[in-house]
Amino acid sequence: MFYQFYEHIKNKYFAQLCTLPAVTRQAMIFKYTCEEIPLSIRDDDLIPGWYGAESDEGFQIHEHREFPAYEAYTPEELAVKDELNRDFGIIVRFDRAHSCIDNAKIITQGLVSFEQEIRTEMDTASLEKQQMLQAMLITIDAVRIYTRRFAELADSMFRAGGDQRLVKMRDAMLRVPYEPARNIYEAICAVWTMHTLIPISEISWASVSLGRVDQYLWPLYKQSLAEGETRENVRAYLKNLYRLLNTYGDGACALNIGGLDADGNDMTNDLSRLLIEVEKEMRTASPIFAVRVHPDMPEDVLDAVIDPELFTIGQPTFYGELPCRNAMRMRGVPDETAVGFTVNSCMGLYAAGEEIASMWGCVFNMHLPLELALCGGEPLVHALSLTTAKFAAGIPDSLDTLMDAYSHYLRELLVPLFRFNRKNAENCAATLPNPLLSAITADCITTGRDRAVGARYNTETVETMALANTANAIAAIDTLVFRQKKYTLNEYLAAARRDFAGDTALLRDIRACEKYGTGSAYADGIARRLCEITAAHCRELSFDNVYFLPSLHTLDTNVGFGAGLYTTLDGRIKGTPVAKNAGPTNDVRSADPTSMVISAASLNQELFSGGQPIDLYFDRTILESEAGRAKIKALVKTYFDLGGLQLQVNSIELDTLEKAYADPDAYPQLVVRIGGYSRRFAELSQASQREFIDRFRRERG
Repeated sequence: MFYQFYEHIKNKYFAQLCTLPAVTRQAMIFKYTCEEIPLSIRDDDLIPGWYGAESDEGFQIHEHREFPAYEAYTPEELAVKDELNRDFGIIVRFDRAHSCIDNAKIITQGLVSFEQEIRTEMDTASLEKQQMLQAMLITIDAVRIYTRRFAELADSMFRAGGDQRLVKMRDAMLRVPYEPARNIYEAICAVWTMHTLIPISEISWASVSLGRVDQYLWPLYKQSLAEGETRENVRAYLKNLYRLLNTYGDGACALNIGGLDADGNDMTNDLSRLLIEVEKEMRTASPIFAVRVHPDMPEDVLDAVIDPELFTIGQPTFYGELPCRNAMRMRGVPDETAVGFTVNSCMGLYAAGEEIASMWGCVFNMHLPLELALCGGEPLVHALSLTTAKFAAGIPDSLDTLMDAYSHYLRELLVPLFRFNRKNAENCAATLPNPLLSAITADCITTGRDRAVGARYNTETVETMALANTANAIAAIDTLVFRQKKYTLNEYLAAARRDFAGDTALLRDIRACEKYGTGSAYADGIARRLCEITAAHCRELSFDNVYFLPSLHTLDTNVGFGAGLYTTLDGRIKGTPVAKNAGPTNDVRSADPTSMVISAASLNQELFSGGQPIDLYFDRTILESEAGRAKIKALVKTYFDLGGLQLQVNSIELDTLEKAYADPDAYPQLVVRIGGYSRRFAELSQASQREFIDRFRRERG
């Protein structure tokens, strides 16, 4: 409903808004939304937070009108972008939302603290900077308008004969999040209010996360219990919060559990356990539980989340606390930032309140540099108008020269793509600035710049699509062409161009070669080299506050990406999925996850802080025995001991998935883990549903 309301507000005030600078315009749209969007409090609500009408009646859009947009691209660059997307699946964009604000500061200091910073900065600000700062003040005031409306609604309902819970709502919403929270109830109200308003200001609900809830709520939780609040009351507030989380947004809302402090002490507490208890009771797709695993983690907590009921809804996701810290350090951030990282949806590592992450900033085809390396700078199938310098040594004739050529062409492609990427950020900052999110993001007040360009850390995720397929292709070429000399390179390339039609023997030989994900040190080593080459170029091309972060994070886009991709040199036929996340290609998956775990852990994942999960399927029968759960726990610990970053799980009966595939309407509540979030199976495309089933079937054996 919100998106329709945004268009309604834009049209209603269009003439006035067109006269304003973009940053003031977006601030006023947010303000009008906070003033006019319908609010409601339901009979069973304990915390306020419902917005939107039951229908869009009264908010119809009769004309779609657009404000003037800034365009940093030249027409020639736009044509290249379109070609890269159409022919190679490469996408460059600025991906809004995907944020995690500093809730700790908001509940302890309130938005008033940011307001004071802004007013101090205005004293010496230039005219342009003052426009941004004034827009920030407008949005903070709009938040107060929004919460006062809830307070007035609660008060009117109480005066009409309502109960005391309405008084509690009224008093809280007259205070937070503008003022600091005084107790756990007010803190939860503040967190939900900001969680609601950030997506409204971003015009996107994509992957807005809650961060380390059990840490920043812990002091007020303890204080409130000491003052007479009950644990059961807090449970009820959290249940209300979970219901709200599963009504708005896309379900990709990460909530961290546990971890370590700066001195290496375990941070799991009673609130951590309560959050887990509520999830096991509610069984909701959101929030996504990000369980931070480390050697001193309490066994009862790990036992509590290795649960058949949770696994069947794709909960939780496990993260290696120490490898994740090291991955943050590899970015070059200060140690206190690395230690205090939060897990953000969909699966990135994040500096809460300091970072703006464009988590799909660059979707890159890892197979393309291989084609250029083997074909003298030309793609395997399509033409490429993007100019690349030729590899000086010519066509490779060994694994080492091939890797050198690959590195050369990878950099030749990344340089212009990263330049395009920054133009997207400039376009967003100029056309769709967000003064609210900017106000509460580190450094944007002092610089007077929008969050898309002015955050302390502007991170752009580089999704390395088809990396496992590319590693397998290199292994096959090295084996069959360079070492065995069973085929010439021209024979191999020609066969791929005709989709291996009539090349049964070659295709059989390719598929018999060693593969990433099978525990092959040789194939895994090639995949590791690809990761290291990519990470080195991303690190070299990062600058100032801009960090390009490589990632093996596909969600289910490996299906759509593969659907538009030509035949690749690993023997994958055009139109079929590429490998998912950091896992192997589906044809080599097996019921024993050990090989996959060993291969994934070999990748030096600390270089890939944009996210590098593996997906494991566990048959329900394994989870139902104590011995089976003990094996899973050991596998999880081993993976993180080996340096893994993220492990996510599913455990749905294949018969159930097959029935849901045949009749999705009969299984509307069936939930599966996609990647960094869970989603109803019926909402997936049939191709993605089929890939899930085929992958799970191989892993079940």
